[in-house]
Amino acid sequence: LGSSTRSLEHQAQVERAMHEALKAINFHDTVMRVNADRGIYRFGREVHLVVRLAEDGSLAAAPIGMGGQVLSGLLPIETFLTELQAAATAGVSAGAVAGFGSE
Repeated sequence: LGSSTRSLEHQAQVERAMHEALKAINFHDTVMRVNADRGIYRFGREVHLVVRLAEDGSLAAAPIGMGGQVLSGLLPIETFLTELQAAATAGVSAGAVAGFGSE
């Protein structure tokens, strides 16, 4: 297979795993792919995360700043999703509650 096909298959694996993680916590906010090559997704209106698929099929994520820099180390994606869901439920800025965002 060509690298383009492998890249699309990998992206599909990431997005299937992310769909399952989002469904598991009943995440309602919009999730949008921002940059497939770098694995960057926007959660809601303000939080950008780089998302990586581990060999065991789990997802890890790290927040991305406005300049595109990774703001911290990778953590299980559930850590971020739980914070984002709590912020949405409380009606508070997700970036402010979770300590990360696009700023």
